[in-house]
Amino acid sequence: MKPFSIIVIHGIGTGTGFSRKGFSTPLKKLVAQAANTENFVWREFVWETANDELDSRIGEIVRKVVKGPLLASLFGGDVMASPWRKVVAAVGALVVREKVSDMVCKAVDLGLDFPWYLDSINGKKIRKALRKKIRDVQKESGTDVVLLAHSLGSVIAYDCLAESCNEEDCLPVAKLVTFGSPLGWTFELRDLDDRPEREFKTIGDIPWRNYYYKEDYVPLYKGLGGKRFGKEVENVLLPLPENVKPHESHGAYWKDASFAKEVLRLAGPSGKTGS
Repeated sequence: MKPFSIIVIHGIGTGTGFSRKGFSTPLKKLVAQAANTENFVWREFVWETANDELDSRIGEIVRKVVKGPLLASLFGGDVMASPWRKVVAAVGALVVREKVSDMVCKAVDLGLDFPWYLDSINGKKIRKALRKKIRDVQKESGTDVVLLAHSLGSVIAYDCLAESCNEEDCLPVAKLVTFGSPLGWTFELRDLDDRPEREFKTIGDIPWRNYYYKEDYVPLYKGLGGKRFGKEVENVLLPLPENVKPHESHGAYWKDASFAKEVLRLAGPSGKTGS
């Protein structure tokens, strides 16, 4: 089996670039178990780092709003005049508002990832970082790269390859593997507001396989197709692992032993230790 190096790309989520490190560890362990070796190149592309500063600033704003008079008023007023109600007010200020602010911050962080990447300037910045990552890993390992991309990460990977092909700046990528991909409706949205990325054509001759569960809501319960992707991609329907509920399906790939075997079959150990 010809060896390859694997670069894994995450989808949307909460946290910082630092806290997201290790996001692919469960899948890596399953691949290592199936291969009976840990001697393979496995690298993560944590694009979350690119919006750490924005997330931090938005978090500060959200906390100031939530911890201000907005929620304080719920515990104030004449009805709260008795001593025990004042205690409730104090607890509410210290506990309830803290939890609410954390929840709002996480929701905002999660909700902004997709539109933030779709902004052409930010998207181009992330793709530039991915290009560098691919070339660095290829130089380090001496082997071509397999991109393993989940959810929004699949959009980033596809865009990066298509942009490179359009610019005739071919990257040393041997295969593209996507899973839980929203690429189909992403390009529908781009067509609606005339984004420049909609002009991306194809990823050239790079073999591309897309995995999905029929229970996964992010790809709308189906594989990729249509005029844009129909001739480029091979779709593979995975059975949802036992004891995984439909609403958990989008994150189930990371702990799916069957999917790990597919990854191993497509990429295989490279003979060089990865971290």
